Amino acid sequence: MSVEADPCPCELEAPETAPGAVNDQEDLARFIANPDEIVWDGNSPRVSPGSFSKQDIRGGKGRSISTFRFSLTAGEELLNRARSYNSHPIWDADPVISLAKTLYLRNILDKSGRREVCVYAEPLDGTDDVHGPCASHAGIRRSQPASPKTQRAELNMLRDQIASAFGVVEHVISRTPLAREPE
Repeated sequence: MSVEADPCPCELEAPETAPGAVNDQEDLARFIANPDEIVWDGNSPRVSPGSFSKQDIRGGKGRSISTFRFSLTAGEELLNRARSYNSHPIWDADPVISLAKTLYLRNILDKSGRREVCVYAEPLDGTDDVHGPCASHAGIRRSQPASPKTQRAELNMLRDQIASAFGVVEHVISRTPLAREPE
């Protein structure tokens, strides 16, 4: 019997500048730039799978899906970053975020039962960020490469699963759910 190696050793240790490893019970916040990143199920908003870049999911060249550890990020910091990311004028005063539980993301499995994504502490050092450093940044990326034969289908399915994990879509300041705008 062989024991498979942990697909996410990056989760076990946090960089010195992080407040620790990302806990399973933490909420992760992801900024929503505009209504194109939202799909509607009746009156319930969902994050569009297309809003997650394939490059970020793959994690190549130092990329990841960028999130912020909600309870560890100061409200003003979260608001300033969300306003900077926002490109929808109606949301200027109260930008929109989506939230996911870390455990839900870590429980996404492929067809063979292997973990699909890693969630890890990834503090920003401020080098490439107008807002400066942020210790509570967390990254999400695929734990292993897809099979070349099924890569496109697997990646699209994974994008949908990640989008489903970000099931709460709300405004940053008021913490009210996003409402559908009149057409």
